[in-house]
Amino acid sequence: MKFCQINLDGVSLKHIQVGNINYQYELNSVPNYSDSRIIVNISGEVIRKDFEPLFSGDETGYIEHQNQFFYRNCNTVVNTEGHELFYRGKFFNSFLQINWKKHNDIVTININVTNAYLAESRSRLSRSSKFDALINHLIMHFSVTLGYIPFHAGAVNVGESSSTLLMGLPNTGKTTTALKISEDRGTAFIAEDIVFVDKKDLLVYSCPFTMNPKSPERFTAHSYIGHSLESIIILNRSDDKPYVKDLGIETLQRMVTNMNYFEFTWMHDVQIRHLFFQGDTSLSNVTLAYLEGQKEICERVSGIELGGNTPSAWNELLKNKI
Repeated sequence: MKFCQINLDGVSLKHIQVGNINYQYELNSVPNYSDSRIIVNISGEVIRKDFEPLFSGDETGYIEHQNQFFYRNCNTVVNTEGHELFYRGKFFNSFLQINWKKHNDIVTININVTNAYLAESRSRLSRSSKFDALINHLIMHFSVTLGYIPFHAGAVNVGESSSTLLMGLPNTGKTTTALKISEDRGTAFIAEDIVFVDKKDLLVYSCPFTMNPKSPERFTAHSYIGHSLESIIILNRSDDKPYVKDLGIETLQRMVTNMNYFEFTWMHDVQIRHLFFQGDTSLSNVTLAYLEGQKEICERVSGIELGGNTPSAWNELLKNKI
């Protein structure tokens, strides 16, 4: 099973090869709906007549349209049930439409977007997130509603039935260490940067495309799914000699939260804030579920801190730990 898939229709791949979206998720031109928990359909076709009446009248307030209630805040209009969003940008013909549904524990997100909006989202004139970031934020938000907790981590299998996560600041050595473990042990390299852990069975999922389009052979993940999570390793470069030590549950929780908050900002996305301001999938509910999910996972795995001034020595220190 693939955790997530992105299907493109009339949208150029280059528009989402900005940031990390292009190496974390598999991109398709032919949809396959049979084996993913989150499906993102991106279309370049926007039917403006369906929602242009929503942008007439007052810039802020509630609107009844086609037997539905919407809330308008300047350039953004959302269905009050939190299932649909319309955005009219500053550029000519800049429009974004998002709607979603959940059925049988599968979330389908439909995004219709014009080329003008794609250009605007990359402009310094816009308060909106870049388009690739918006996709990432939607996936992370819905992953939590499905019980999959996102981690800013690399992942690798360490045996026949267990996986480990490696967390650290950018350029600390997550990928290098994970690849070394994979090479030495002959196990699968699962993910380089973003991982989803099922809080029920602790299975580790990735959405690999490639870490760097220019180096696909080196960084392509070996599998879309790992084993049950056994440990979380916090990497910490310092002036000390190489060291490894066990972490208590509370310390591990604090470190994991700090690492995730450093990288994950979907709670602050302006479109996400509008789309999920109330309802079961509100930001408040999902944020609480996210923190509680992190806590549950940390309570069930071992925590390890690996640090010092010689990352090349780290793998040797781990041999008796994982």
